Formats: sequence, structure tokens, C-alpha cells
Amino acid sequence: MPIKHVVLDLGGVLIDLEWRQNIAVLFGEQLSMTQAQHRWSNSSLVEAHETGNLNLEQFAAAWCDELQIDSCEAVKSAFLSLLGELKPHTESMLAAVGERFTLSMLSNISHAHIQRLDERGELKRQFSRRFFSCDLGKMKPAADVYRKVVSELQSDAGQIAFFDDTRINVDAAIAAGLHAWRVDSPQEIMRIIQTQEIFL
Repeated sequence: MPIKHVVLDLGGVLIDLEWRQNIAVLFGEQLSMTQAQHRWSNSSLVEAHETGNLNLEQFAAAWCDELQIDSCEAVKSAFLSLLGELKPHTESMLAAVGERFTLSMLSNISHAHIQRLDERGELKRQFSRRFFSCDLGKMKPAADVYRKVVSELQSDAGQIAFFDDTRINVDAAIAAGLHAWRVDSPQEIMRIIQTQEIFL
């Protein structure tokens, strides 16, 4: 069954995530990248914010209270700064892939970061659909997220290719019947699309 839809994660795939520069402010201490990302991905407050249940003000206040951080304004600024610049070759990859397939975005992301993203305008026009955890009320790797994507694209799961930088999200997509690959760059996406028989 040929691929008709390409669905892309955002942070770590198309945009750099600026963890290293913001760890000390976000956590009130200097952690390793691995420690910071583990604590972030397992935080119930982060999940509440990125599923639309806490706005930025509420999230920052609760986060500062939990971690006993004095400056919530600094935390908000550091949080918004996590979204870095476009990775090299992002726009050329999207243009090339968009000529052959329907492009959609699937990201665990908050409304605050979407606003930040759209202010820059670099990635809005290339995608026909955008699936965001803050709108869905659930985050990857929940199976319901992938079922929603399949339903909204009105497609067979086997006609959808998904690219993400996190193995658990890729495995969940495969379990839902999608074709999925773990990648860290637009170049990797392009190489897979150019060489995997299912895209040809």
C-alpha cells in the first residue's frame, strides 16, 4: 500500500530544542541533558500544560511552587526559548516532500509554544493539518493520538508515514499500524523517503 501522507514531529526533527541553555533556569539547578529531559517528560505539570489543562501562567506558577524557584517570569521566558531555530534543510525538505505527499504535523506542544511558532510563520503554510497535544487533550505516545490522526486524514494507517525523534513515539505509531522512523534531522527524512521502497 503506497504512502499518501507524511506526518512529522516538530521539536528535535524540524526545529532545534534549546535545552542546554535553559536547564538551570527551568529547574533551579544545573542538570545533565538526560536528567532534565527525563524529569520534564515525566512531569505531570508538563503533561497538564501540553494537553491544554494549564495555561502558561498556571503552569509556571505551579512549576515554580513545586521546584521552589523564585522567578516565574524567568521560567516562562526559558520555557518559551526551548523552541530554537529551524534545522538546516527543513524548508527544502518540506518543499520536496510536499510535492508528492500530504504533509501534517504531530507534536506534543502547548498553546504558548504554538503562538510562538506561528509568530515566526516559517512552518505554518507547508502543512495541510496540524495535530497538537494541547488541542487533542492527549500526548504521544497515547494510542488515541494516532487513531485520531488516521481518522482525520481519512486514510488507512498503512498509507501514513510518521517521523519522530523519540523511540517510544515511533513504536506507538508502528503499533497503531503506521509506518514510522526515528530521525533527528530533515536530511534523514529525505534519505528515507528517497530510498525506502514504500515511498517509491
